[in-house]
Amino acid sequence: MIARIQFLLLAGIAMPLFLRAQDTTQTTKPDTRRNVFTANLDFQSRISYYGRTDSLKSSLLNPSIGYQLKMGLYAQASMIFINNPVQSLDYTATIFEGGYRFGQNKKFSGNIFYNQYLYEKDTRLIQSVVKSQTGFNVAYETKVITFNINGNLKFSNKTDVGAAAGLDHLFLIRYPNQHAAIGINPSAYAYFGTQNFSHTYYEQKKLFNLIPTTPEVVTKNSEQFNVLSYEFSLPVVFVYKKFNATLSGTYVMPQHLISGVETGSNMFYFSAGVGVRI
Repeated sequence: MIARIQFLLLAGIAMPLFLRAQDTTQTTKPDTRRNVFTANLDFQSRISYYGRTDSLKSSLLNPSIGYQLKMGLYAQASMIFINNPVQSLDYTATIFEGGYRFGQNKKFSGNIFYNQYLYEKDTRLIQSVVKSQTGFNVAYETKVITFNINGNLKFSNKTDVGAAAGLDHLFLIRYPNQHAAIGINPSAYAYFGTQNFSHTYYEQKKLFNLIPTTPEVVTKNSEQFNVLSYEFSLPVVFVYKKFNATLSGTYVMPQHLISGVETGSNMFYFSAGVGVRI
């Protein structure tokens, strides 16, 4: 989401797509008997978009707020601040999301969503060419494992088709007398899709830190539907009454990098956050 569909299961928070390869908005399972307000502050040690990174090794800070009606409709807004040797907590984007969650508290659950991205004009992040995105997530929970699938469309100058498939298992430790719980949710995901966003980025930013290449090569490679990355994560969520804290480590393995345009390698990064749910 960066963790995936079950990443913030206990806290009932939907992290923005920007943080974890941007396909699987979490289909969390908050209490659907009442309306819920959430506020969060999250940190990510490296910005990774399907394992594609910037040359400055940027980290990010992400404050967000959200509201979900008991019927399942929800909306949230997030602000992205990036930090690197050149930029210190520089405002980069605001992300608005709206959608509908269904099947909470059942074995079969999911959501449909729409995201609108408002990036600063001079941002150099490769995902900044994606103006909006829509899609769905579905999870089926068994006693042993939860199966997750995703489908999405990303809109830039061209439309990218994406998909994801993953497995996870939630280990839950409850402390009823203290109104607290700990969730550990090891997850493994594979991401697929076309890469027209890379072609668009090449056309717009070809003078910035890119090895010269030909548009024909980029176009041909970006239109193919390939594996984009494999990701393995270990999210831990602690909940105490209305408050929550999260810590997650992720190992990402980017696939089918477009030579001369995309930068990326196998890497580990971590995410941490605090929040409240009212």
